[in-house]
Amino acid sequence: MHMWSMLEMTNANIKDARRRKSMAMVLANVARQPGVAFTAAAGHGGRQAAHRLFSDEQLTIPDLLGGHYEQTVKRIHSEAGSNLILVVQDTTEFDFTGLKKASGLGYINDTAARGIFGHAAMALTPDGLPLGLLHLHLYVRDDADYGKRAERRDRSVTDKESYRWIETLKSVEAQIPIGQHIMMVQDREGDIFALFEAPKRVTTEVIS
Repeated sequence: MHMWSMLEMTNANIKDARRRKSMAMVLANVARQPGVAFTAAAGHGGRQAAHRLFSDEQLTIPDLLGGHYEQTVKRIHSEAGSNLILVVQDTTEFDFTGLKKASGLGYINDTAARGIFGHAAMALTPDGLPLGLLHLHLYVRDDADYGKRAERRDRSVTDKESYRWIETLKSVEAQIPIGQHIMMVQDREGDIFALFEAPKRVTTEVIS
C-alpha cells in the first residue's frame, strides 16, 4: 500500500511538483495508519499541504486520482491479462451533519441530514483481489429537488441521478484496453433498463 500510494500520488495531475511530493507523503502516512483520523495521520505539515491542495478549485477528482487509475490499469494487465476482471460500482453517502459550519453540502435522506455522495468503481480479480479504483464521482443533491421524485422521473436519462451508473460504465471502458473482458457488477439500485441498454463493448457484461 505504501509503494502504491507514493507512485500514484506522484503521478497525479498536479502542476506543482512540490505539491505532488507533499501529497504523496501525506497519502503514505495515512495508508500506514488506516484506523487513525486523517488530521492525526497526516501530521501538522501534512494538514497544511492538504489544505492548500484541496482549496484549489481548479483541481478535479481525475486530476488527483489520475495516477492511481493508471496504476490500476497496469495491475489489471499484470494480474489478469485479457482474462475476466470484475468492476464493482456502488454509491456511498458521507454524512457530515455534525459539521455545522461546513458549506456546500446537500440533503442525504432528509433535509436535516447533510452530506455528499461518492460513486466509485473498483476493479477486482474473480478471486476477490482488489486492484484499485477506475472511477470516482462525488456529487451533492440539490435541496430544491427534495420531495420531487415523481417530477424527476420525467427527466431525460442524462439528467437523472441514476445516470451515474451509465457514466461509470463509460469511464471504465475509456480506460480499459480493448479486448479486456469486464463484468460490471452493481446492486439492485443499479438494476435499471437504461444501464443494460447502454452501448458497450462485446467484451463487457453487466449484471445486477
